[in-house]
Amino acid sequence: MASNGIFSFCHIAKDDIFKVGRSSIGMPHVIVITGLSATGKTETSDYLSKELGYQVFGVGSFRDKIAKQRGFASALAYDKVHGPGKLYAELYPQMISEVERLATKGVIVEGVRSIAFLEEIKHRVGKENMEIFNLAIPKSKRLKFFMTREGIKSKSVAKRLLARRDMAKIEVGLFEVLKHTKQHALRHDGDLPALFQKVKSRLGRRP
Repeated sequence: MASNGIFSFCHIAKDDIFKVGRSSIGMPHVIVITGLSATGKTETSDYLSKELGYQVFGVGSFRDKIAKQRGFASALAYDKVHGPGKLYAELYPQMISEVERLATKGVIVEGVRSIAFLEEIKHRVGKENMEIFNLAIPKSKRLKFFMTREGIKSKSVAKRLLARRDMAKIEVGLFEVLKHTKQHALRHDGDLPALFQKVKSRLGRRP
């Protein structure tokens, strides 16, 4: 038995790691899921939330909620009026504090779009208490994954929608985050069960 009542991981079978949640040694307080649209972020977040009992904090969802409270359809609609990234910058301190609060019981952060946000979380909870998954999928399979998930039959329509989403994310620094976290890349081909197994395996290898 390790300090603070944490079970020694060496006595826990890898298949049981998700049954004990964060009581397992090495289980992070904060799991960050990043990646482009249609790379499995939401699906992975939901999977980990169910398996670990962690709450999901969606950066985009949080911004959309505040934007709607202010009479806008979305954060993107808000930014079109007030300027790119305005709402994100305004809500930044509040989002950081919320993640730090949720980390006491375990939180999955989906949709980080700035290196500063990522580094601030790391500073507050400790690098050893954080795991990052930078999800990546080949371009052709990403398109197929997107079409299946969204129920879109036209490739040209799907390509336009994905391009629009990618351009919107360039404005808020997602591509810089992806470069910054490339050592945490987790590549997959759109097969969600296989992706979840890779995620589970990586968590099981934490020291």
